[in-house]
Amino acid sequence: IVDNQPPTATLNSATTFLEGEAITYDITVSDNCPGATSVQTTGPAPGSTPAVGSYPTNFELMDAAGSTVDFPFTITVDCNDAVSTPVLSGCPGPVVTLNMDDGQCSAVHSFAVTATDADSPCASVTISSTGKASGSAFVDGDAVSVTATDTAGNAATCSWTYNIVDNQPPTATLNSATTFLEGEAITYDITVSDNCPGATSVQTTGPAPGSTPAVGSYPTNFELMDAAGSTVDFPFTITVDCNDAVSTPVLSGCPGPVVTLNMDDGQCSAVHSFAVTATDADSPCASVTISSTGKASGSAFVDGDAVSVTATDTAGNAATCSWTYNIVDNQPPTATLNSPSTFLEGEAITYDMIVSDNCPGTTSVQTAGPAAGSTPTAGSYPTNFELQDAAGTTVDFPFTIIIGCNDASSAPVLSGCKGPIVTLNTDPGLCSAVDNFSVTFSDADACAVVTMTSSGKTSGSAFVDGDVVSYTASDSSGNTVTCSWTYDIVDNEPPTATLNSPNTFLAGQPISFDVTVVDNCGGTSVQTAGPAPGSTPPLGEYPSSFQLQDSTGNLVSFPVVIEVVTGFTITQPDGPEGNVYMYLPVEINFEPAFIDWWTDTHVRFEMGPPGAPLYVSEELPIAATTVFRGLSGVRPGDFEFWVVGPSGAAMQAPNVRLCASPYSNFPAGCAVSTL
Repeated sequence: IVDNQPPTATLNSATTFLEGEAITYDITVSDNCPGATSVQTTGPAPGSTPAVGSYPTNFELMDAAGSTVDFPFTITVDCNDAVSTPVLSGCPGPVVTLNMDDGQCSAVHSFAVTATDADSPCASVTISSTGKASGSAFVDGDAVSVTATDTAGNAATCSWTYNIVDNQPPTATLNSATTFLEGEAITYDITVSDNCPGATSVQTTGPAPGSTPAVGSYPTNFELMDAAGSTVDFPFTITVDCNDAVSTPVLSGCPGPVVTLNMDDGQCSAVHSFAVTATDADSPCASVTISSTGKASGSAFVDGDAVSVTATDTAGNAATCSWTYNIVDNQPPTATLNSPSTFLEGEAITYDMIVSDNCPGTTSVQTAGPAAGSTPTAGSYPTNFELQDAAGTTVDFPFTIIIGCNDASSAPVLSGCKGPIVTLNTDPGLCSAVDNFSVTFSDADACAVVTMTSSGKTSGSAFVDGDVVSYTASDSSGNTVTCSWTYDIVDNEPPTATLNSPNTFLAGQPISFDVTVVDNCGGTSVQTAGPAPGSTPPLGEYPSSFQLQDSTGNLVSFPVVIEVVTGFTITQPDGPEGNVYMYLPVEINFEPAFIDWWTDTHVRFEMGPPGAPLYVSEELPIAATTVFRGLSGVRPGDFEFWVVGPSGAAMQAPNVRLCASPYSNFPAGCAVSTL
């Protein structure tokens, strides 16, 4: 049975809703067979609140046989009221900044503010405003406010103020003249213009109003400032032309009423250069002529010279400056001695002197020394002539007159010379000897001048063997005498020595010597007797000797005694020295040197020949005092005694005698034959 009848439906709910109202659907599906269903395929969902508008909606109907059919209709959402606020667009902002229009103190501004409302077309929006309208000329501080109100009374407002910037600098027009005659008062007539009222001007450079500046060009400036504080310079030039020759020439470069100069070297004058010029405030109106009297610039001026310079302009106005010269002579006179300064005794003194100066008129007067024509005795005579030039400057001309012997017939004599050999012992502890001497000279010629020289060390010096001293005396006639001597310094201090190394060694320890030789002149040592260094002699004492020799050959013997010892002693509390009692503890005392030398950590002792001892003790750690148990099992007698280590190291002691104690099987006592 085929079901070819599609299902149908009836919409029981509304198709029109108000804005904000939830959508609902109530559909009844009918079919010839039971089991038909419906499913929404388009349109607003149940429970939704769509905006105002029309929404095509459809439900798909399906019967039990699977046949489907659409059930379309339209959902309409109408206005419910104005639930939203209008929105303004095109507001230019809280502050609108504009430059002023050219030549204006305002700026034209256009704007378009619009309003929309989400409830449109339900809501009707009205726009109102305060302030100037779009396209108006706005001045700084103007304000505009725009309000949009919908039919439900919801309103939105935007407002802004105007910041109108004046970036147009002020300008000016100079109505007064820029050219004046000399002596005419300066005037200014300036008109300041600006796009806004309130512009001012202040002069910053140029001649002040009412002033009468000299002929010339004067850069002038007025600072213009508008009401907004903008400033700009208004520069121009004021020119002052010649009016007549109303001023007097001015001289420059005049050196002064008195010109003081030092005379040039070797001259009685001084060259002086100057340049006097003239200016006139009426220049170029006035022409100036310069005339002078006296020497020209660059001349050699003498004391008292005068110069005068006069400047005269075309109007007859004149100016004069003049000066005199004070030429100072600060060059002292000099002199040359043409006569000799050395004479023989009895010869008359003569003076031949030439005095020179940069100016004539210099004189000389003798103030010290032998008079001309005198015959002083032999000797040296300080002499002086005072030189004075024409300016009164004085200077000394000193020299020495020497009167030499006229008959030097004898040679000088030296006294106090030693020699030719001076023999001295060295000073204690030193390889030298201090010697004092005093050598003097004399000459039979009283007029002779004697000079003494020396070589070598001086008196009071420390002299060493071979030092030489020499003295020479020469008189003014060339006679010479010499004495000299040589030092023989004798070292009679024998060398001494100190033994820095030990003189006691352990048996088996290599012998070493450290000998320091002490001598005032230095010395050496050579061993002449005793164990050789590095040898290991047996126990005992060994007389040894070193021969000491200093650098001068003094010889002396330095004896020492070397002793080779065991480094330990054997004792018993009750046993006599050199004897050991049976059964009593044996105490061995080791010297620190032995312990340092001993290479083993333990020690034992043996009695009897090495390799076949008759008794061997236990091994104990070595210490300063090591106590072994008493001996037993050995007959009394004299035995070799050895200290032995685990490594085989061995040291022999002097032989000991083993004595029977009261506790032994032998008669007590030490009465046994000795070895």
